[in-house]
Amino acid sequence: MVCAEPFKFIRRANNSLRIVPVNNVHGPTLLLLSARDWTLPEIAALLGHARAAVGNDSGPTHLAAAVGCPTVAIFGPTDPAVWAPIGARVAAIDGHADGAAWPGLERVEAALGALLARSAGDAPREPAHADAEGTWR
Repeated sequence: MVCAEPFKFIRRANNSLRIVPVNNVHGPTLLLLSARDWTLPEIAALLGHARAAVGNDSGPTHLAAAVGCPTVAIFGPTDPAVWAPIGARVAAIDGHADGAAWPGLERVEAALGALLARSAGDAPREPAHADAEGTWR
């Protein structure tokens, strides 16, 4: 996930997730996240703050596309023509064009760069937020 602003994530005592901006860091931040034990609304909220997401053919990748996050979906043995997330902000890639099982890093980087360039002029998305009870929307 690439964030436009740096964030840190705090797990509260009640196990809810809090996203807090980090003010002493400037520029986009690349976050490598493991969403173990996170709820779907928490993951959706996180992806709502993301500038882009890159993932394999999985639930979180489809969720990124569903919330409108520019998404690069990486496919190996499954067919992206059948299983790719749907949306104008989605790039689905596989290694088949190169005769490989998985796409190389260069293809992933190129797809992400092209997707970010296409999305640069898009209207900003309303980021997900937590209500007073800490429920992510």
